[in-house]
Amino acid sequence: MGAGPNSRLSVVSDRDDAEPISPSRPILSGDRQEAGRRPWEGRVGVGVLVFLLVAATSLAALEYRRAESLAELNGSLRGELSVVRGQLSAYRAHLADVRLGVTDLSARFDQLRGLVHREPVPSQADPGSPGQPLGARSQGASNSQVESPADPGPFLK
Repeated sequence: MGAGPNSRLSVVSDRDDAEPISPSRPILSGDRQEAGRRPWEGRVGVGVLVFLLVAATSLAALEYRRAESLAELNGSLRGELSVVRGQLSAYRAHLADVRLGVTDLSARFDQLRGLVHREPVPSQADPGSPGQPLGARSQGASNSQVESPADPGPFLK
């Protein structure tokens, strides 16, 4: 393969017009070059990320403790609620008994009111009855005292 005039190959020679590679010229690209100039920015970014991670972890721990305390409070309140429900059912049962007693008492009171307003029926032993002599009527009325009924009823017991 020759180095003739029609050949595309040429000989590389040392020329003075070529730019020498100097150690002061950066080989890095533009982004890497800027990062190389400001190393503190990378450290600040890492520091911020670490701070955010620590803050998130501490907040998560606080929320977990708060959730545990709320769960304990919920359990104690459930216990108190069951006690109060038991008391409420006992009060309702007692109230039902009182209502039943008041209803019975009201019925008895209505019966007594009926007895008070009822007209007396003349009996055969009444002093004003036509079958007894006049003297017997006055003696029976003067010597006898007002007798109390044999059964005083459920109200006087």
